[in-house]
Amino acid sequence: MLKHEVYGVDMEKTGHVFALVDYKDVHAKTEQIECLLCNDLIVTYVDERSLVEKIFMPGIFEKYKVLLKTLTKESLYLIFGFLIFLNISMLNIKKFL
Repeated sequence: MLKHEVYGVDMEKTGHVFALVDYKDVHAKTEQIECLLCNDLIVTYVDERSLVEKIFMPGIFEKYKVLLKTLTKESLYLIFGFLIFLNISMLNIKKFL
């Protein structure tokens, strides 16, 4: 049992350990298969975008950068205040639940 390369365990039903054997028949006839990948070009594509950019729309960050540059200071205060009040209201709901 120590000379086997692969073992299997039946954890669901019996808990037995199985020694799996890869048997190669010496009398089996081998077929010559034509080269399937001869003269082919194999190309690998490497996507260098970050995970966040892959999940969200590709151009969404550029749109928000332009939007933030064009907003005035008062509008940024208004958005920030809304987010603070939203956070406070969520904390109050959490206290009552």
